[in-house]
Amino acid sequence: MAESPSAPPMQEPVFVGRREDLVKAKKTKITVNDREIIIVYSTKGKLHAIDALCYHQGGSLFEGDIEAVNPRKSKTKTVWKTLGRKQRIHRLIDKEDDVYVELSDLTDKRESDYFYTEEGRNSISIM
Repeated sequence: MAESPSAPPMQEPVFVGRREDLVKAKKTKITVNDREIIIVYSTKGKLHAIDALCYHQGGSLFEGDIEAVNPRKSKTKTVWKTLGRKQRIHRLIDKEDDVYVELSDLTDKRESDYFYTEEGRNSISIM
């Protein structure tokens, strides 16, 4: 009988900063286990952790805007939207105002994962 592949071991949460500092910064870029992550403070007052490279073309989400806004509609309210599960998000844990990130299950593939492969990294440098 063939053995089923075992799940990768869960990684320990990694300290990313004090809540107050992350809120003040609005956007913070960190590296956790060779993966670039950004911590973003949303307009709704919440912290979010996502891959730092956009799933479209591997562009830096730290450098660009994350909210979806139509510049032709001046009265458009800025909102967070999703196009499905394309961008990898990670869990944040707040312990007495110390914030930790726990990487999501990397075996559950997302389009943003491509830019963390050698081929994906090379495609970014070509652009």
